[in-house]
Amino acid sequence: MWASKRPFAATGPPGTGKSAYARHLAELLGMPLHVKRTSDLLSKWVGDTERNVARAFDAARHDGGLLLIDEADSFLLDRRSARQNWEASLTNELLTQIEAFDGVFVASTNLINGLDPAALRRFDL
Repeated sequence: MWASKRPFAATGPPGTGKSAYARHLAELLGMPLHVKRTSDLLSKWVGDTERNVARAFDAARHDGGLLLIDEADSFLLDRRSARQNWEASLTNELLTQIEAFDGVFVASTNLINGLDPAALRRFDL
C-alpha cells in the first residue's frame, strides 16, 4: 500500500509517461482515478475555477480516489509573476487543497521551473 500521503509531482518532457504513471499508480493501489485537466477546472467566471478545484478534491476524497491534475503548471504558477488577482487566488486555492488533502495526489507538468516555490515544497518529486 502507498505509505506516503504527500503529493507527488510527475515532471518531464511531453510524452514521457507522466499521466500514464498516475494511471498505473491508481491501478496498483486499487483506487479510482480522478483526472482533471485545464478544461475541466478553468472558468471564465470569477470564483468558479477555485470552486471547481475544491470540487475535484472533494470528489476524490469522497471516492477514496487518486487525484491527477494534468498540466498542473496552468494552476500553480509562481504568484510573484501573477498579473491578475485571480491567478494568485487560483494558486492559493490549489495549495490549500493540496495541504488539506489526505488522499493520493499527483500533479503532472513539463514546466516545473515556472511553479510557485510553495508548491514545490509540498511535493515529493
